[in-house]
Amino acid sequence: MARGSGGGGGGGGAATHTGIEMLGGGGGVDSRGKTTINKKYFVTNSSQLESAPVISGYHATNISYTRINDTAYEQNVVYEAQTDASGVGTTVWLQNGVKGTFEMFCSFETKPIALHPRIESLKQKYQGFPDGATIYFPYYYIDGTAGGLSNTKPAKNPMYGVTHYKEPSMVLRHTYFSKVIGSGIWDVTGRITTKLPANLPIPKGDLDDEGKEIKRQWMMQAPSVTRQGEAWQVVQEYVLLDAVGVADKIYIKGTTPGTP
Repeated sequence: MARGSGGGGGGGGAATHTGIEMLGGGGGVDSRGKTTINKKYFVTNSSQLESAPVISGYHATNISYTRINDTAYEQNVVYEAQTDASGVGTTVWLQNGVKGTFEMFCSFETKPIALHPRIESLKQKYQGFPDGATIYFPYYYIDGTAGGLSNTKPAKNPMYGVTHYKEPSMVLRHTYFSKVIGSGIWDVTGRITTKLPANLPIPKGDLDDEGKEIKRQWMMQAPSVTRQGEAWQVVQEYVLLDAVGVADKIYIKGTTPGTP
């Protein structure tokens, strides 16, 4: 039996499509809110192979077909739509009030130890000294609090040789779909917030002079917007502004003058 195939996407299809729906279709909803329906049609009019029957609220995004004989084809159509929890809403599928997917990215930047957010306390405790724009630490230091008692015996300095430290960078990426977006979507650009969507956990911040936590701040970037069929995919990123205390003790050692 001769077989062939073709493909297409585009619009929702011609309203006069005369294909007969076959058994074997399906569908699903992914975590971002994209609802998908798969349909099969028995088609005898070859001019309709690159169009599809209209389904209200859905858009044909992929069309393929297989030739059955000289006058008949099996057509496969993928429809996509965005719905809310009721299945008929105007934005996205919701799960427990949360829409879309969330990804947290973490990386590290290497910075001179002189720029460490706690450099003053490090210099005081480990007897650091400046040499130009660099801070160095001696091979031995006096740990005046060892054992909880006054101690003047020199000890090997754990900061000796440290020239740089690793500062973490954290970015949250929120991806979701929406049927309609307005110009107000750009108003969030540069906005500072202390809360992340979906109640995602945030590393605890430093304490102020009264012992209260200083909430970490995140800056919202300009969203990335992509048109997909009859809906929009929106990617919103949140960048951590204050990484103090997240990874204070990731140090890098280099060459230090005055090695014993």
